[in-house]
Amino acid sequence: MELDDIQKLYVKVCAGYERIFINGEECFLKHHTYIDRHALKDKYKEGISIAQSNGIKTEKDYIDFYIEKKWWSQSKEDEIRT
Repeated sequence: MELDDIQKLYVKVCAGYERIFINGEECFLKHHTYIDRHALKDKYKEGISIAQSNGIKTEKDYIDFYIEKKWWSQSKEDEIRT
């Protein structure tokens, strides 16, 4: 990628959107700002909290359960994570 291409992409991200055409239709693609990301992260945490309060288990809960049942192991998990 050339410097000019990188600069053009950076300008689009800073502007928060870019204009594109899909099947001849003008569309606008939104780029998330830091404020958007923070709001999305808060909504995600809220959703996780609601799900857990309704009995939905986390990934860690399932991994711990599988390890306890000897269907999985911590060493396998560590290998995947690295």
